[in-house]
Amino acid sequence: MNAMVPPLPKLDIDQAYRDGGWRPKASHVIERQIAWALLNCLVAEFPGKQLAVYDGGETIKCADPKAAMEAIFAVDEAVVRLGGHWVLLIQGNGEDVVSDYGVNPQVESAVNAAMVAVGLG
Repeated sequence: MNAMVPPLPKLDIDQAYRDGGWRPKASHVIERQIAWALLNCLVAEFPGKQLAVYDGGETIKCADPKAAMEAIFAVDEAVVRLGGHWVLLIQGNGEDVVSDYGVNPQVESAVNAAMVAVGLG
């Protein structure tokens, strides 16, 4: 998979964080770049599947990757779901933000393409 990843969007959630004095570290930036690339690669790999984020309390249906980013980065740990496929993201792990995923050639392809897209593959 050779995915074209659009530029990383600004997240609405960041304003609330900034209001609380939060400033992003380099590890936060790479986590977001990886998550953004991953979401775009997953959507390309599984067209027509419902994108959703499980935030540890509820499953949030997301209309697009930006909505998923808002849900993912509102919590410390989230599971991205597309149909029966899933990827676990844990913030605070920097380049290792992708912690686990369902073993499936398409999911593995999307994870690998995301890492290549951000220069880590």
